[in-house]
Amino acid sequence: MRLACLLLAAMLSGCGGADQVCGEAGWLASGRQAGTVHAPIADGLQGLLARCPDSYRMQAEASWRRGYALGLADYCQPASAWNVGRSGGGDELAQDCAQGLRQGFIANLRLGRRWHKLGLQRAELGRQLALTTDARQRNHLQNRLAKVEQEVQALAAIARMRGFLPYAMKPGGQS
Repeated sequence: MRLACLLLAAMLSGCGGADQVCGEAGWLASGRQAGTVHAPIADGLQGLLARCPDSYRMQAEASWRRGYALGLADYCQPASAWNVGRSGGGDELAQDCAQGLRQGFIANLRLGRRWHKLGLQRAELGRQLALTTDARQRNHLQNRLAKVEQEVQALAAIARMRGFLPYAMKPGGQS
C-alpha cells in the first residue's frame, strides 16, 4: 500500500522523467491548448521550459510553438470570434490571426460583442422597470426595451444563420 502511494505521488508530481514531461506530444498539445484560448506566449512557455533539462528545451519550445500556431488557427475561426465577442473581448485580440482570417474574425467578434452589450442593456432596462412606479417613466423604459428586443431579434437571425446560436437563445444565455 505504501509503495502504491509513493508511485502515485511520483506520477502526479511529474517525476516520470524528462522524456514524459518534455516529449513532443505533450508540448504540441500544451501549445495547441494555449493557442486555442489565445494565451500569451510567454505565460504558457516559461513555466513549461523550466521543467525540462537544457538538452530538451529547444525541441520542447519548437513543439510548443507548432502547437500554439495550430491552436491559434482554431481560435481565429468565426465561431470562436463570436464567443470572444459575447464575453466582451476587443478587436485587439485579432492581431495574431493570419491576414486571411483577421477580417472575418473582427466582424464576428463585433457581432458577438454587440450581442453582449444588448444583453447588458436588457438586464439594466429590466432592473430599472422593476424599480420604477411612475407610469410615464415605465412607458419610456418599455419603449426602449422594445427597441432593444427588436435589435436582439435581428442579431439573433444573423447569428443563427452563421451557426453561432441555437434557435431560441437570447443574450445572457436565456431561451
